[in-house]
Formats: sequence, C-alpha cells, structure tokens
Amino acid sequence: MYEDAEDGLTLGWNLYYPQWQNGAITNVQDEDAIHGKAIQILQTISGSQFFKFTSDTGADWNNPIGKILQWDLKTDHEMLLHAYVSTNKGLKRAIYSYTRVPSYNSADAYFNIGVALKDNQWHTFIRNLDADMKTVDPAIIVTGLKHIYLTSGGLNKPFRIDNIQALAEMPPTP
Repeated sequence: MYEDAEDGLTLGWNLYYPQWQNGAITNVQDEDAIHGKAIQILQTISGSQFFKFTSDTGADWNNPIGKILQWDLKTDHEMLLHAYVSTNKGLKRAIYSYTRVPSYNSADAYFNIGVALKDNQWHTFIRNLDADMKTVDPAIIVTGLKHIYLTSGGLNKPFRIDNIQALAEMPPTP
C-alpha cells in the first residue's frame, strides 16, 4: 500500500509543476467512515498543475512487481492520473481520464475511465498497466511502476484520493 492516509501525513506528495505556484495537498478526515482519512488535492491556478506522488523519501518506487494499479477517488470534475511506467520501449505514461478520448503517441497513452463516475462519490479503480499499454502497442512490456502524477481540471475544486497500491495480481472479483 503506497497511500492509505490513515497516518495523517502527506509524505511522498509534492507540488511538482509549477513549483512556484501554490497548490494544496492535505490529509483530511472524509465523511465516509469506510475511507476515514484521505489525501485532498486542490489546484489553485488555471492550466496545468502537477501533484507528484512517490515514496515517502521522494524517490521513485521503481516497482518491478506491482503492475496492477489500484486507487480510490472521489471527485465531481475532470482529473488525470498519470502512471509513469518503465517499459521495454522506455519510459511511458498511462494517463487515466474521465473525459479524454483514448489515444496514443510515442510516450503517452490515454484511457477513459468513465464520465459517469464524476459524481463526488468514492470509486475504486483497478487498472492492469501492462494490459492497458498492450492495447495501444502490443509489443510494449511494462517492467515497473515508477510514480504517479495527478492533475485536476477543477480550479479551486478539491478532489480526494486514497488506498493507492500496486499489486502483483488482479484482486479477486467480489
């Protein structure tokens, strides 16, 4: 588990770009008792503002085993989760969005996770990074998860994320 927020801290979270602008990363108590504490992110400038999540020390995870990325998200507006992955073809980004049309260029692959889930309720997302990347280039082999970035399309509208983990296998279906 990379982040479950229950420690009350924001270790590993940083405003990455632009560093000179204010953004808010806080650990908050959520109204949902199941989630308890969560990381709340608030974008405070228009345009791109990147929030980077790495290990508690700020180093990349470089996880060669965890190719299944799982996270819980609560938002009512567009946001992007960028999973930076090492592959046999170099560093790539698997970018998950509520509204972007799936597409691919030499470095970035966009995947739509469903606009209906922007309802300010908690939703769990489970993505097989290797399988996702193979849908855009069958020759790609994901060799590791480095870190994630989050960006928001909602100026001064917070979103919450919790229970971020990289798994070796898909969890059983309930």
